[in-house]
Amino acid sequence: MKKSLPISDILTKYGSFLAVVFCIGGIFPILSYSYQLNIPFWFTFKYLGSVIAIVVIAYTLRVFKTHGVIRALSFFIDKTLKSGVLCLMTTGYVLVINANIGTQTETCFDGKVIDKKIDRQSGLTSTFIIELDKGNSTSKLIVSKKEFDRYVKGDSYKSCWNEGLLGLLYK
Repeated sequence: MKKSLPISDILTKYGSFLAVVFCIGGIFPILSYSYQLNIPFWFTFKYLGSVIAIVVIAYTLRVFKTHGVIRALSFFIDKTLKSGVLCLMTTGYVLVINANIGTQTETCFDGKVIDKKIDRQSGLTSTFIIELDKGNSTSKLIVSKKEFDRYVKGDSYKSCWNEGLLGLLYK
């Protein structure tokens, strides 16, 4: 009979591989949903990031007590950078949860297209952004290439989006 591995042994042995799989898995939802510019990322950093920050600070204080200032500072910088990547890659999973769990309501956007731009254009991906003037405010929406090509500056934009479980708008 084979002895089962404790979670720390599993993470030591396969942690890097699991982290890469987690990050790659988080990219696909980001590329497949239309959403308001940066809103899902801020949502993830706000809620997940604050919890991670508390844990990192608590462990940094422990390292400070046992190993001193330099080791604690090194630990803090390392974990803060890794936590940022974790939050960034978790955004894709947040979009999936938002869109597939709970009640979905419909929200419609309408306004005049005042700007269009393609951001982060590379050989692999591009982000298509439409900015709307809604009278008393503006909205920036990340849209599909098909929807981006359909409108020009000055056109009236009207499209209905879904609001998911977490209050994030998507299409």
